[in-house]
Amino acid sequence: MNVLDIIKMNIKSYRHVTCCMKPDDNILFLNYHENLNVDLSLAKELVANRLEFTKNEKHYLIQHISNVLDINYEAIQHLKNTDQGLKNILGLACVTSGAISAQIADMFIKHPKKFPSKIFNAEKEAIKWIHELKEYHQITQQ
Repeated sequence: MNVLDIIKMNIKSYRHVTCCMKPDDNILFLNYHENLNVDLSLAKELVANRLEFTKNEKHYLIQHISNVLDINYEAIQHLKNTDQGLKNILGLACVTSGAISAQIADMFIKHPKKFPSKIFNAEKEAIKWIHELKEYHQITQQ
């Protein structure tokens, strides 16, 4: 993503995450702030932030999880729940930069869910995949 793309986006920074989305688009970028240890309380807060920012509408999600250092069992269960942590997600691209974030992403990618998901090492590839997925959904829904 280049600077001009960022300038055109709606951006809101919460306590532990920054949300970005172009107006009239349904691709959400989540960037977690540094050194997060996610427990159930924080997981609930992060989901609430995402749903508030997207106005509880369905969306595609590109999330950078490299700053997530640890996540406990209760938080994982909440985030994997279709009526809670996975609510309104149409497709998920996880961008990782190391072994820890890749392991965390893998827990969510391999979990059975109603939407496609994939892990990427670069945001550019994640964006390309999400756009392809979005285009596929538009074609198949006609």
